[in-house]
Amino acid sequence: MIYMFVVASTPAHVFDPTTHPYPRQALYCRPGFPSPRRISVSLLQTCQRIYTEAALLPAASNTHTFWSCYGPPHARHSADPAKYFARMTAPQREAVSKLQFFTQEPYLKSGLRGILQSLNYSSGMGICLKKLTLTLRHSDWLYWELNWSLAMDPFRGQTVTATEIEEGEGSEVDEKAWGTQFVYVPALEELVIQLETVMDKRDQLDAIVRMARTWRFPLVREEGWFLVYEEEGERACRWIGVTEEAMREEVHRGWWPGQVSRKEWEAADAEEWAQRARSVPKFMPLRAGEEVDYDPSIDQEFYFVSMTWKRHRMLPAEHG
Repeated sequence: MIYMFVVASTPAHVFDPTTHPYPRQALYCRPGFPSPRRISVSLLQTCQRIYTEAALLPAASNTHTFWSCYGPPHARHSADPAKYFARMTAPQREAVSKLQFFTQEPYLKSGLRGILQSLNYSSGMGICLKKLTLTLRHSDWLYWELNWSLAMDPFRGQTVTATEIEEGEGSEVDEKAWGTQFVYVPALEELVIQLETVMDKRDQLDAIVRMARTWRFPLVREEGWFLVYEEEGERACRWIGVTEEAMREEVHRGWWPGQVSRKEWEAADAEEWAQRARSVPKFMPLRAGEEVDYDPSIDQEFYFVSMTWKRHRMLPAEHG
C-alpha cells in the first residue's frame, strides 16, 4: 500500500516547485490537472529488492490518460495510445488496467472503435483493460463554441441534435455507434462517463443524465454480459474556471489553445506563477441554494457529473 502511494501520479507542482501550474485559460487546466502530472520513481532506485517488488506498480496502479484534442502540449503521444504503450515493456503493458480519455463528442463516434480494437488483448498490445473513464469537458461538446444545445445518444451512429432526441428521430440502435464498441474490450469491469458543462446548461445535462441511467452497454452479448448503470457510482459537483466565452474567442481567432497556452506558460513571470498556484481548480460539493464566490467577469461556474456502469450478467429477457 505504501509503495502504491509513493508511485501515484501527482500534479508535479505539489512536490516540485520548479514545475509551474498551467495557465488558467488552457482547456486542459482543470480539477486534478492543474499542472503536469508526474510519477516519482525514486523509490524504485532504492535497492534491487524494492525494484523487484514494485517495478510494475507505476503502470499497474495509475490511470493512463489521453486527450483526443486540446491536451497538454508537453504530453507525449497524448492522442495515440498505441505509440504511448509501444514505449513500455511487455510486462508493463500487461500490468495496465485503467485508462482515461478526455474526448470530444464527435471523436467518440469516429475514433473510439479504433482505439478499443487496438487495446484488445488479442491485438498483440497485451493490455487487459478493467476500468475505462470517458470525460467530456465543457469544451468537448459538438459546436460548444457556437453555444449549441447539449445532446448525446451512444447508440446512434450519426451525430444527433437535442431536438432529434426529443422527437425520437432515428432512435433504433446502430451497431456502429460508440455505445456498442465495448465488445472489443470484453474483460472490462467498469465504465465511468464524466460529463461537464457550464452551470447555465445544467438542465440540459441533467436531461442527458436521466436518459443515461437507462443505458446498457454490451460486452459479450451472446453470454449476457453488459455494463449496467450503478446508482451509487453517480456524483455531481461544481468548479470555477475561466469563462467559456474566453475560450470561444481563442477558437474564433483560429488559435489552438494548447499551443497558445504553452507560449504563455513559458513566458510567465514569478508573480503569475504564484497567482496560478493560488487559483488551482478543484471540485466542490453541489449543495442546493449554496452560492459560490467568484468574479463573473473573468470566471464561470461549471457543472460536472460522473456516472458509473459495472459488469453484470443479465438474463435474455432483461437485455432482449
